[in-house]
Amino acid sequence: MKRRNAEGAFTYIFRGGRRSGKTWYIAFNLLRFAYNGSIVNIASMTAEQGRLGAYADMKSILKMCPFFGAPDVLEAPREIRFNNGRGGKIFFNSYKNGETAKGVACDYLYMNEANNFSLQQYTDLVANVRQGVFIDFNPNVEFWVNDMFTDEDICDTT
Repeated sequence: MKRRNAEGAFTYIFRGGRRSGKTWYIAFNLLRFAYNGSIVNIASMTAEQGRLGAYADMKSILKMCPFFGAPDVLEAPREIRFNNGRGGKIFFNSYKNGETAKGVACDYLYMNEANNFSLQQYTDLVANVRQGVFIDFNPNVEFWVNDMFTDEDICDTT
């Protein structure tokens, strides 16, 4: 991520198998950004995937890291709100229906398991992002990310 920041990157891509740490790493950084006042949209294809993936990881990180204080961790709507006066929030949205993938105005977007999203969904979601996009996927298929980015743009996790 440091190299991509130095290059002025807007998109950070992580490719790796299950349990390779990609979601955990992204989740920690997005919690850090939200703690400092950013608005974050976590996009998953289904609500179940979101609940068992990034949302569960973020809840675990919050329990382990007292640094983040005691934000409100809501189940319905699935959301994390920081109460430190900076206004940071994390929204968890599912976009199984391609027509609803218009996203929300946010500072950061995280597309969890991005190979499940169409290029049009990616385009629609990114249109509302002000600071940066995080993408992760398993390396078992090729999809639109392979057409838009080079291997040098992608961080492989193990």
